[in-house]
Amino acid sequence: MREEVKMALYLLNEAGYEAFLVGGAVRDLILNKQVKDYDITTNATPDEIKEVFSSYKTFDIGKKYGTTLVIIDDLPIEITPYRLEEDYLDHRHPSKVTYTYSLIDDISRRDFTINSICMDYEGNIIDYYNGKKDLESYTLRCIGDPNKRFEEDALRILRAIRISCEYNLGIEKETRRALFDNVNLLDYISPERKRDELFKILECNNIKYTIKNYNEIFMNFIPFIKNNDKLDNFKDPYYKLAYLLRKKDYDLKELKLSKDEISLINDLLKAQNIKINNDHSFITLLSEAKYPDDVLNFLKQLHKKTFLFRYMRLKNNIVNKDNLNIDGNELMNLGYKNKEIKLIQNELIEIIRRNELENNKRAIKKYLKER
Repeated sequence: MREEVKMALYLLNEAGYEAFLVGGAVRDLILNKQVKDYDITTNATPDEIKEVFSSYKTFDIGKKYGTTLVIIDDLPIEITPYRLEEDYLDHRHPSKVTYTYSLIDDISRRDFTINSICMDYEGNIIDYYNGKKDLESYTLRCIGDPNKRFEEDALRILRAIRISCEYNLGIEKETRRALFDNVNLLDYISPERKRDELFKILECNNIKYTIKNYNEIFMNFIPFIKNNDKLDNFKDPYYKLAYLLRKKDYDLKELKLSKDEISLINDLLKAQNIKINNDHSFITLLSEAKYPDDVLNFLKQLHKKTFLFRYMRLKNNIVNKDNLNIDGNELMNLGYKNKEIKLIQNELIEIIRRNELENNKRAIKKYLKER
């Protein structure tokens, strides 16, 4: 545990309050993984938290939940009072939040046992739901009734898949059954939230079987293919997404991606759907792609040795207006005018792509003279 976190816990204890590190931070400490975020739960109220840390920078970041962000030696630590949550009417957010003085009340509302483990100032573990045991047996399990947990917050369905993939955990059978039984609740989750969880899943290694085993869940909001034998060839999440989509029959705007992200994925979809043994389509794609380097990397990873051989043979024919070895001024000097220049450039590009002319000035001028 970092000294700054120990200091925060110590100060709360010294002021007479209970305080525990909780959630993902404890899980990652047990697994000797790098901790991303530090969350503390306490029986102190928001005002009492601010009073304890009056000599530090504090910010209200979760007014509904009473969360205070405390900065200790540049480390941000989120401190939240014990709380109860009721009436998840939108299957995402509680309509009512009340503070409680009971740690177990606070822990019992959380999602998975491995995220319910608490740690005190001295490093002692408080583990009401046997989360440490589940970690040791590589098991992801909901706290209490899994159907209720997913009905409260449907995003937990994707979080369960992501955490199981990220930490190489098997999903306990009742929890797994509840994932599928409640998949329609994902309709209540915003596209942005689903996109964020999806990309976290795609960033994991060795996800081929994860995608295959939970295809029905992904199909609720994105048309992934089941036959994904080459999926683990890729590291980049955008490459994985394009490979899983395979066909361009899905509006990428539904994932709330940026224009640049959509352009990249569309380039990769075109690359995936061309016949690599068709020289002309291969050259045209690489010549016209907005992100040619990504297309090259994607095809290299998709086709391995087949791609490298073909690329080395055809790379000199990859040409567009920007790298054509004769420009408009030079064509003008050769007697071409106005619209003729664009027409002749297009003609040159096409015959070079067809491997009927080399892309060098001498060869081009000779061709034009003979023409």
